[in-house]
Amino acid sequence: DHVVISRGGVLESLYLDQSIPAQTVGTEYPEALASLAISGDEIPGIASLAPRNEQGRVTGIVLSPLGDGSLFKSAGFRNGDIIVSINGNRVGSTSDIETLKSQIQPGARLSVEVERGANTVPIAVNLGAP
Repeated sequence: DHVVISRGGVLESLYLDQSIPAQTVGTEYPEALASLAISGDEIPGIASLAPRNEQGRVTGIVLSPLGDGSLFKSAGFRNGDIIVSINGNRVGSTSDIETLKSQIQPGARLSVEVERGANTVPIAVNLGAP
């Protein structure tokens, strides 16, 4: 649902109109598109979320899989991914963890950017109806 471009060394996210579904023709990151059919009861069992602090500031949400990790992986995440943006908003406080949790509902569509090593990977997660 968005692309990240570098304009003069400054990264910008451009969001695309999704009022009309488009065909997916490929992606550099196959995990960037995920669709899950989970119920609200399963959501807490997918991942633990912890703030990443750098120089006294929260700069991301560190993800770790719970259980066997199958739902975590099917959502396109890897152990150690760090969410740095949620629906276009940069992570900047511990309250962003609660905001993320409140947005995880059946039928929701989330767009997150994760730091994975030296790369930033966009992941669109479509949570199916229970």
